[in-house]
Amino acid sequence: QAVDLDPDYALALAYRGFAEVVLHGYDQTPPEILERARATVLRAVEMDDAEGRCHWLFGMILGFVNDLAGEERELLRAIALNPNDANAIAAHGSSIAAQGRFDEAIDRIREAMRLNPYHPEWYWVDLGSIFYAARRYADAIEAFGHRTQPGHWVLSRLAAAYAQLGRLDEARAVAAEILRLRPDFRLSTLRTGG
Repeated sequence: QAVDLDPDYALALAYRGFAEVVLHGYDQTPPEILERARATVLRAVEMDDAEGRCHWLFGMILGFVNDLAGEERELLRAIALNPNDANAIAAHGSSIAAQGRFDEAIDRIREAMRLNPYHPEWYWVDLGSIFYAARRYADAIEAFGHRTQPGHWVLSRLAAAYAQLGRLDEARAVAAEILRLRPDFRLSTLRTGG
């Protein structure tokens, strides 16, 4: 409605484009919808290059299309425009983790948590995922434990972290919970990109 009322409102357009990705499961978004969302958010960035949140959302979408250099460029632009944007800083942490820069990534997520102590739970998910990638499995378990209602995506990583530590009874219990929530769950159906 905001875009209909004001077609020149770049931030509303950027969120409208990103909403397509959210509605289709983030990294599960079909390529044609992801491309449409990318084009929409790019148009928003071009409309208002000084709106950091447009750059943040564009960077997020570039991450989903595996343009890691573009993702980091846009996230750094968002942070340059608003150095206190905790969401952009947290997203930058995840972005650089995908490049193998784990210690720096953990510091970025922690910085975002400091800036926004009432942050959304996805900060914990991203931090847990970074810890897992860095082979810090106990830290991953602790981070994932902050989710109040973890879905199958988080639970699958939690089970893997338990298994990596040899805590197989806990891993099996979490795996059973995943199958209770989603009986058709298979690791082979998950994309590893986003």
